[in-house]
Amino acid sequence: MPQIPSGDGSSSGSGHMSYPSGRIIETAQQMTTNANKSFEQHNAAWAQIQAFVQTFPGFMQGPVMAVLAPYERRLRASYQWQLDCANTLTNGSQQMQQTDTAIARGFGRDF
Repeated sequence: MPQIPSGDGSSSGSGHMSYPSGRIIETAQQMTTNANKSFEQHNAAWAQIQAFVQTFPGFMQGPVMAVLAPYERRLRASYQWQLDCANTLTNGSQQMQQTDTAIARGFGRDF
């Protein structure tokens, strides 16, 4: 069993380690909400940027998009990372809850 630091800098404490699955799921849901909202705003802004660049003279459009497109991809990837992280937190929390329930049943108790 992992040890919990005693608070004085040593690791000799014999505390109980808990993982608040409800709080983990709540955090994951908030991350998902925020990332989805940011994704929507990003997509709307990107559409406006693309439309604006289309108003440039033809010879300028390619070079401007060559500068902006990698930045857009990095932003999109960061939002996707947040969604992936939130999904991983949710899945991990659910797995912890299932493990706790299975252990409790093994001892003849239900949660």
